[in-house]
Amino acid sequence: MKQFLQTPLFDRFPQKDWSLWKKTGFWLWNGGLLTLFGLAAGLMALRLAYGPYEGGFFAVYCSVPGLLVRNLLPPVLLILLLWPLLRRAWLAYLLGGLVTMGFPAAGYFVLKFRDEPLTPDLLKYFREAVSISATSGYDLTPDGTLWCAILLLLGGAAALFLLTRGKPRRVLLWIPVICLLLLEPAIRGEEFFDSCLEDTGVNQFSVTESYIGKGFWYPFLHQLLGPTQQEEILDLILPEEEEVPPEELPPPAPTPEEILAQFTDSDIPEDRKIDLLIFQREAYADFSVFDVPGMDWSCYDLYHAIKEESYCGTLVDNIFSGGTIDTERCFLTGMWNVGGLPAEGDLNSYVWYFKDQGYTVEGCHPCYEWFYDRKTVNTRLGFDRYRYSEDTFTALSNWTVAFDDILMPVVLDMYREKTADGTPYFGFHVTYQGHGPYVEEYIEWPHSNYCDGVLEGTSRNIFNNYLGCLRDADVSMTALLDELRESERPVAVVIYGDHKPWLGNNKEVYADLGINLDMSTEDGFYNYLTTDYLIWANPAAEELLGREIEGQGPTISPCYLMNVVFEQLGWEGTAFSKLNDQYRQTLSVMSTTGHYVINGQYTSQIPAEVEALVEEFTAVHDFRKYNFQP
Repeated sequence: MKQFLQTPLFDRFPQKDWSLWKKTGFWLWNGGLLTLFGLAAGLMALRLAYGPYEGGFFAVYCSVPGLLVRNLLPPVLLILLLWPLLRRAWLAYLLGGLVTMGFPAAGYFVLKFRDEPLTPDLLKYFREAVSISATSGYDLTPDGTLWCAILLLLGGAAALFLLTRGKPRRVLLWIPVICLLLLEPAIRGEEFFDSCLEDTGVNQFSVTESYIGKGFWYPFLHQLLGPTQQEEILDLILPEEEEVPPEELPPPAPTPEEILAQFTDSDIPEDRKIDLLIFQREAYADFSVFDVPGMDWSCYDLYHAIKEESYCGTLVDNIFSGGTIDTERCFLTGMWNVGGLPAEGDLNSYVWYFKDQGYTVEGCHPCYEWFYDRKTVNTRLGFDRYRYSEDTFTALSNWTVAFDDILMPVVLDMYREKTADGTPYFGFHVTYQGHGPYVEEYIEWPHSNYCDGVLEGTSRNIFNNYLGCLRDADVSMTALLDELRESERPVAVVIYGDHKPWLGNNKEVYADLGINLDMSTEDGFYNYLTTDYLIWANPAAEELLGREIEGQGPTISPCYLMNVVFEQLGWEGTAFSKLNDQYRQTLSVMSTTGHYVINGQYTSQIPAEVEALVEEFTAVHDFRKYNFQP
């Protein structure tokens, strides 16, 4: 061994008196070994890319050469770039491999627990992810695949430490840099990205499967280097425009500012001002709508009693299992796509409208103030005060977060304090109870045996614990409504779920219940993304309105929910809500997943006759997103 390590291959630099072939062999040995281990790391990243999913994704990667190249070259070139910088092949591989396999490993857990891919946008919430992992009991124990990645990383570094000594001069940095620059157009290009999965069998109607079907580093870098999310959505829903001679061009369309200027805000009449309490409920969904033989749905009895005296409809959310702030901010702003909100300055929202109408505007969330940057963003949305764990709930709970038995009394106290002088009230509250994951090992909620005989093992425990958690939350919600029922002040309560729950890795409980989540089908689309919304009013409010607030409401996107609230309370609303009402007549569901309900019909393609309306809709919403109008 010692004699082997003393061969010229293990010198630090090729000697001046070496022949050309000997120098070439020296660098081929050192660079070739590093490249081979870089390719191995890239292949492991591809294995991690699809996480717990099955369905032959690795075979798809290997069957599309362009896809394979776009996934393997970035990691290899990163490692080769670090080599001349660090002057140690083993160290270049260790750091480059840590990045190459570390990000997909994180994505592996995101897929496992939230059923969504790790994208550049999600990295903004790294702190939140760490907090959720620490407090929610996720099992982060590495499985066989992750242990293989760890062994490849450490074993590869050890092998390169023993087998390579070459120290390339830093002037050679230009080689991988030029290669990366040449690769950039191939990563950024839209034509291959849109067509690479054709005839591969990957379900392109599923946002998650369409993403992981392209590997990890290729779609990740494509999104990082490519157009903004809004541009991607517009490219998805609108076809390419053909060039038209200037003389045949129609008159220019009105600008978003000109469109909005056609409408004005309407004041809420003093004698029609009703207090408004809004509850966004974490992962609350009514599974009793599914026909599952043998299930005991009595867990929903309290909820169904509330529904019977409410105006009820269906929300089609943009998210599944996580991403609470999407539904939250779509409702508060009236915008269909709240990705990429400006980092500074006030943000347009309905909160400002209620504030201008003389309402107290506040709310609370019994979790951390930094979670999803709520402390900063909620102030920018117009709230006078928003309470969190740090200033309110940690002191009331034995935990860093609080469930509804603590939250609802706090909400009532806030409401009574601020309305004592007769001031109208707007309160927006986001619950934490119902947040996954749910205990898999045993049933923690008393008398929660709702799916016994229907589900077994971990699926039984997960679903029983989910339903028991909801039943407990409904006890607190019912107690709050009973208090408000007796109030002499007119008050309306809006209740809605933010998204469907996590129910086991790879949606195992949904599969065991026979619930179709295939987004390429209409049933799967609705099953995947829908939750309820309820509008309840106490007797004093119904007396003021001169009618009961009950019945069946429309199926809508969260951006239209405030429109329905205004409609039910007899308020004309804001300039923007009036324009949104017009859009709602045709575009009742506009989802960032690429699925829509247009003129009452589900579709994944925008019909030609409404293309101009969709383009106007997105332009107006974008204008509202980036241009604050006090």
